[in-house]
Parts: sequence; structure tokens; C-alpha cells
Amino acid sequence: MRDQEFIAAFGNCSLPVEDFHHPDHVRMASLYLVRLPILEAIPRFSLALERFATTIGKPHLYHETITWAFLFLIRDRLVEQTSRQGGRQPSWDEFADRKSRSIKSQGPGDPQRLLP
Repeated sequence: MRDQEFIAAFGNCSLPVEDFHHPDHVRMASLYLVRLPILEAIPRFSLALERFATTIGKPHLYHETITWAFLFLIRDRLVEQTSRQGGRQPSWDEFADRKSRSIKSQGPGDPQRLLP
């Protein structure tokens, strides 16, 4: 699914829950972070994620502190990679490839999976 379609489906809660796993959470967060200033991305992503969790009947899975922490970690990695690429923001594929082992191999709840 292309980025804009993915964002729209997430925003209107039509994204099938079976198509929204941990790497998809990271991808969605990165899309918000590359399109918006961080102080705008945090509340917008948080609200959308909370709404999505509620829509799928799992509001207890949303945790604001964890969401904010992951957004800051992801943003830090995006900034770091952008700097290494001479100011060019990484695409999702570039970002995921660089972090693929840490993004894809471990389950949710362990912030170490986003760290080098």
C-alpha cells in the first residue's frame, strides 16, 4: 500500500487490524514524523493511534507515554540517518532496511529493538 493510502486508511480506521503489525506502527510513525514538525506529529499520531485501538476494540493497548517515547526514538533515528545521507530524508524502505533487524525481529514493548 502506498504511503498516502496507508495514512488515510489508518486515519479513518479502515486499515484491517491484521495488516497493522509492529513494523507497520513504526512505518506509520515515521510517515507522520517526516511530513510534520515533531510537535504537530506527536499529538496527531497519538490521537490517531488511540482512535484506531478503540475502533478495533482494544483501547487498553494504547499507552501515551510509550507512544511518545517511541516517536522520539524513531525521530532520532530519522534525523541521524538524514544527516548521514547529506540532508536527504530516508524513504521508509531505506529506514526499514537500515533498522530491519531491530524493527522486524522483536515484538512490541522492548524499546531496545529500535536502538543500534
